[in-house]
Amino acid sequence: MAQRRSRPLVAAIAMVMLVPACGQPVGSLADLDGAVGIVGTVRDLAPVRINGLVVATDAAMRIEADHGPAALRTGQVVSLEARQVGGTLTAIAVRVRFEVSGPIEDIAADGRSLRVLGQSVVIDPDRLIGGSTALRPSALTVGQWLHVSGLRDAGGTIIASRLDERPVGGEVSVRGLIEERSGPNVRIGDLTVSGTDLTDQPLAEARIVGSRRSDGVLEARTVEFEPRMPFRGRFETVSLEGFVRGALLRQGFTIGAREVRYAAAGVGRGLALVPGQRVHALGRPAADGGVIAIQVSEADPALPRPPVTTRREPAATE
Repeated sequence: MAQRRSRPLVAAIAMVMLVPACGQPVGSLADLDGAVGIVGTVRDLAPVRINGLVVATDAAMRIEADHGPAALRTGQVVSLEARQVGGTLTAIAVRVRFEVSGPIEDIAADGRSLRVLGQSVVIDPDRLIGGSTALRPSALTVGQWLHVSGLRDAGGTIIASRLDERPVGGEVSVRGLIEERSGPNVRIGDLTVSGTDLTDQPLAEARIVGSRRSDGVLEARTVEFEPRMPFRGRFETVSLEGFVRGALLRQGFTIGAREVRYAAAGVGRGLALVPGQRVHALGRPAADGGVIAIQVSEADPALPRPPVTTRREPAATE
């Protein structure tokens, strides 16, 4: 196996430090060929900004999505592969990730939360960044079919960043932590999922596509488990966005099922991370599936932290 080089990590650090202040690289990074894997929310399109990184995109590049081709929009959560080209971070592949896609089952009286496929979704106007092309919360109705972009908080609730209407009917999908097993079935949120591919699998994060039965159970057609290492370890550097689920004393924290550990004592200093805090973490993948962070920052420092929902701990049952 080829020995890993450290230069790509240095390149990513340079981009983070040089780009955010003005949106353009300062100095030349053209001699660096590092690749970076990014999972986060699209904050701006001109230029594209994700997790504080400015990423150049080609208008002719095909944008994939969980339910087919898509256009890149603010508020979407994306999995993006980028490479240093001419001193600029340039996208080479983009996939839009919907946390849940299906019909609205219920809407709270105050309109600030709803349920889609058994998943609780919070609609906070301060955190919806979809712009004029997204569906307005006031236009939502029970039975309407949606693509929901967002990230899950420490309790498993989806904090929506964008809502898009989708055609009625067809397959539905959900992405999240498999929390419980009961015989051949598993649970994600309040959704029961059945499928032979799930019988002997560990409790882990997965994306499941299938059809809803008359009894409300989702019959899985495909199951894609989140790889143990971010981007299957193909990149020296990764940038992840997520809500802190738990603290690891002074050593780091968890985002979903993934540990983020500090590379040095000064990383994360002054943040006082607590469950429910939304963060960006830049670092390198670890062999055990975690991330060794060299930079951590708050994603929404101007906003109050959302209340943390009660999370049921995963429990296997016979």
